Amino acid sequence: MNEVIKQAPEGIDSKVIKEVFERNNEDTLKTLMELWDIKENKKEVIANKWDEVRDICDAYDTEMGNFMKNSKKNAIKL
Repeated sequence: MNEVIKQAPEGIDSKVIKEVFERNNEDTLKTLMELWDIKENKKEVIANKWDEVRDICDAYDTEMGNFMKNSKKNAIKL
């Protein structure tokens, strides 16, 4: 509890800190997150990773095709 009080934002009463600490089952991290009003970032899970891999490969193929077309246009004929 003393560590929470030391790391809590200034101007918060110790009674409020104790209430939040007890509400979070004495979990220091969750208490500090609530006191500092920090939102937990949850990473979105990709439903099908193969769709993302396919999109990356398609984009690569498109860029490579454009590069090859431009290379032919800019090539010096002997």
